[in-house]
Amino acid sequence: MGPVLPFVKLGVAALAGIPVSKIANDIIKNNVTIVTKVDKIKVATGSIVIGAMISQSISRTTDMLVDSVVNLKQRTEKSEETTEIEVS
Repeated sequence: MGPVLPFVKLGVAALAGIPVSKIANDIIKNNVTIVTKVDKIKVATGSIVIGAMISQSISRTTDMLVDSVVNLKQRTEKSEETTEIEVS
């Protein structure tokens, strides 16, 4: 896939991250009571940290999945080339 691969990985991670981000934000919104401005700052900071951790994990996981698909495709193509050479 060459130079396109990083963009594919980024796109897959972004698509996977959208629903997870929504779920995390809803969990925080429904389970955290904000009373003071300090609470608001703490929740916002915690949300950023949690979001970064989730994003990093999603990116690692989807990158591995994309790499697996690319490797499988390459092995399949090599197998088909070998079969064609043997038949000829």
